Amino acid sequence: MLRRKNSPTSTDEPDVDPEEADDVVDDEAGIVDAVMVDADAPSGVLARPQVQRLSDARLLFDCGTWDRDSRADLDAALGERSIDRVWQGPELVVGLLDEHLVEEALTDLGVGEAHLPADADQVVYEVGEWPRVLRDSLAESLLVAGIACGWDDLADLHVAAADEDAVDAIVAAMPDPDEVFEEAEGTEVQDLLTQLYAAVDRLKDSPKIPGARLDVVEAAERMDRLAVPFGFDAAQWRDLVERAGDLRDEIDADVVASKQADEADEIDEAVGTAGSDEDEGTLGEGDVDGGSPAEPPDSVSARLPFAERAGQLRNRLVRLV
Repeated sequence: MLRRKNSPTSTDEPDVDPEEADDVVDDEAGIVDAVMVDADAPSGVLARPQVQRLSDARLLFDCGTWDRDSRADLDAALGERSIDRVWQGPELVVGLLDEHLVEEALTDLGVGEAHLPADADQVVYEVGEWPRVLRDSLAESLLVAGIACGWDDLADLHVAAADEDAVDAIVAAMPDPDEVFEEAEGTEVQDLLTQLYAAVDRLKDSPKIPGARLDVVEAAERMDRLAVPFGFDAAQWRDLVERAGDLRDEIDADVVASKQADEADEIDEAVGTAGSDEDEGTLGEGDVDGGSPAEPPDSVSARLPFAERAGQLRNRLVRLV
């Protein structure tokens, strides 16, 4: 259960990256050795560039809203990392394998980061006990939403009181912190979404294709165990996970029902062979041990036909693969 408390306004509030919050060391005055919130920081936030996949080997970062100096700063940061790049006006084209280096440069430049005003009334979310991977996911969701925040030496989250409702909505969409989640590695998320897209693209027309159904089950199982990936809003990721899970659950239910039907047929055949003339020994409908076939999952989307739900998921994935 997430606990919250009002935080008195103070210029001594530490601002610590959640990835470093577990490792910081207090100085003699008890203040975290970290970068303080900049009260004089500009109110404008440099927008994170939109990313477009041009091909299997190239990505485009759209910096059209940036000024010339900001693009020059980014270019210098990319040069320090020896990244091959081409500028097409305000648009940056890089190799697919360099995406993580570009994102690293953007983060180092503070792109997309809002600054928490030192004089703002603050609310503290006591998330220090959360797994680090989940705190990182929360920080990424706040970044995507453009919400200013800070982290103290207990790894608790500080936000402006004016943003409380928006943060509540983000936290509500986060996975249960008591569960164990893993961070995706490399291109794993992109590979999973591509696998899922290819599967539901086939299943929307032919819902019984075995290979496609297996791909949905495998992708849904893995997505269930992943923390919110970099670049995704928490609510957006959970929506994809839940929709994939709905399809997986129905596929699993179909497998169970099919197995029960096969077992019932075997029992009927065995009973009929042993004594077809003994009425008392004949099994009637509903007498087979094992109960009725498993019900499909009870959710709003699960009430729609399987093929239609597969099509809906495909439409959500088409812009991501």
